Amino acid sequence: MGKGSFGIGGCIGAFVLSIYLLFLIVYGLIWLISAIYKKLSESAKTEQTFHRKKYQSYTQDFNSKKKRTYHKKTHSYKTQGNNRSKKKEHYQKSDLKAKALRVLNLKGNESEREIKKAYRKAVKKWHPDNNHNWYAEKRFIEIHDAYRLLLNLKKARAI
Repeated sequence: MGKGSFGIGGCIGAFVLSIYLLFLIVYGLIWLISAIYKKLSESAKTEQTFHRKKYQSYTQDFNSKKKRTYHKKTHSYKTQGNNRSKKKEHYQKSDLKAKALRVLNLKGNESEREIKKAYRKAVKKWHPDNNHNWYAEKRFIEIHDAYRLLLNLKKARAI
């Protein structure tokens, strides 16, 4: 008899213990899931407030700019840009003149006759029929362009 009562009591005790452990595991999982949910909801709320504030600042900035008029500033920027382009054009012309003078081996204050004389001398030297170098044709074209440029500048000053 002693064996039977101990066996049944031991089984019931083990059963109760296993149910208690199962209850603790389930309760622990529920607690863990609720903690994770709470953390996720807090981070979502902070992210929502961050984006809400960011959106409000963008809309305020947009609305404040919408009321401005940019006509005067734009006009001053346009005139400033035109001045820059004129300066750039001036420097490009002076660079072209300097290059043309170098091509024809001139000093800078020669007459039309001297320019024509230097042109004929350079053309005679660099004409592709007389000079068989691979760059002779390119050099010949440069000489012709330089001559045209210098003559046009002289004519423009004479007027």
